[in-house]
Amino acid sequence: MSDSTPFLKKSVPLWVIAIVMVLSAGVLVAAVNFGSISPEKLSLYSASSSPSSFKVSQYAVTFQSYNEMTANVLLTNTDNAVSHQANVTLTMLDSSGNVITTTSQVTSSIAPGATSSLDFVFSKTNITLSYNSAFISISG
Repeated sequence: MSDSTPFLKKSVPLWVIAIVMVLSAGVLVAAVNFGSISPEKLSLYSASSSPSSFKVSQYAVTFQSYNEMTANVLLTNTDNAVSHQANVTLTMLDSSGNVITTTSQVTSSIAPGATSSLDFVFSKTNITLSYNSAFISISG
């Protein structure tokens, strides 16, 4: 009788399986940790992740039509001693993470502990059908 599946007779050492499982768990932990970074601490244009003096207190999107939407960002100055200006860039993403459109606004000076409300209006063909999420970048 001929054996057409010799690979089934070979066994894999238990230590190889253990190493593969440990490496898989490490990748999962790294992915979870990366996903938990605060968005206001990241920048698309810089490798720096220095602490920001601002925090996004609220983010809301309103759809006016298929071709127009408004995003409202409520920004809080977390510095208790100094007023700051901020350059806020809002990037709209589709479900694959591709950029649909992006725009920026510079705030006036925001007092310590105070908030500022920014409205971003986006007009583009079928933007409300493409929109999935947003990336908010704050500098200043």
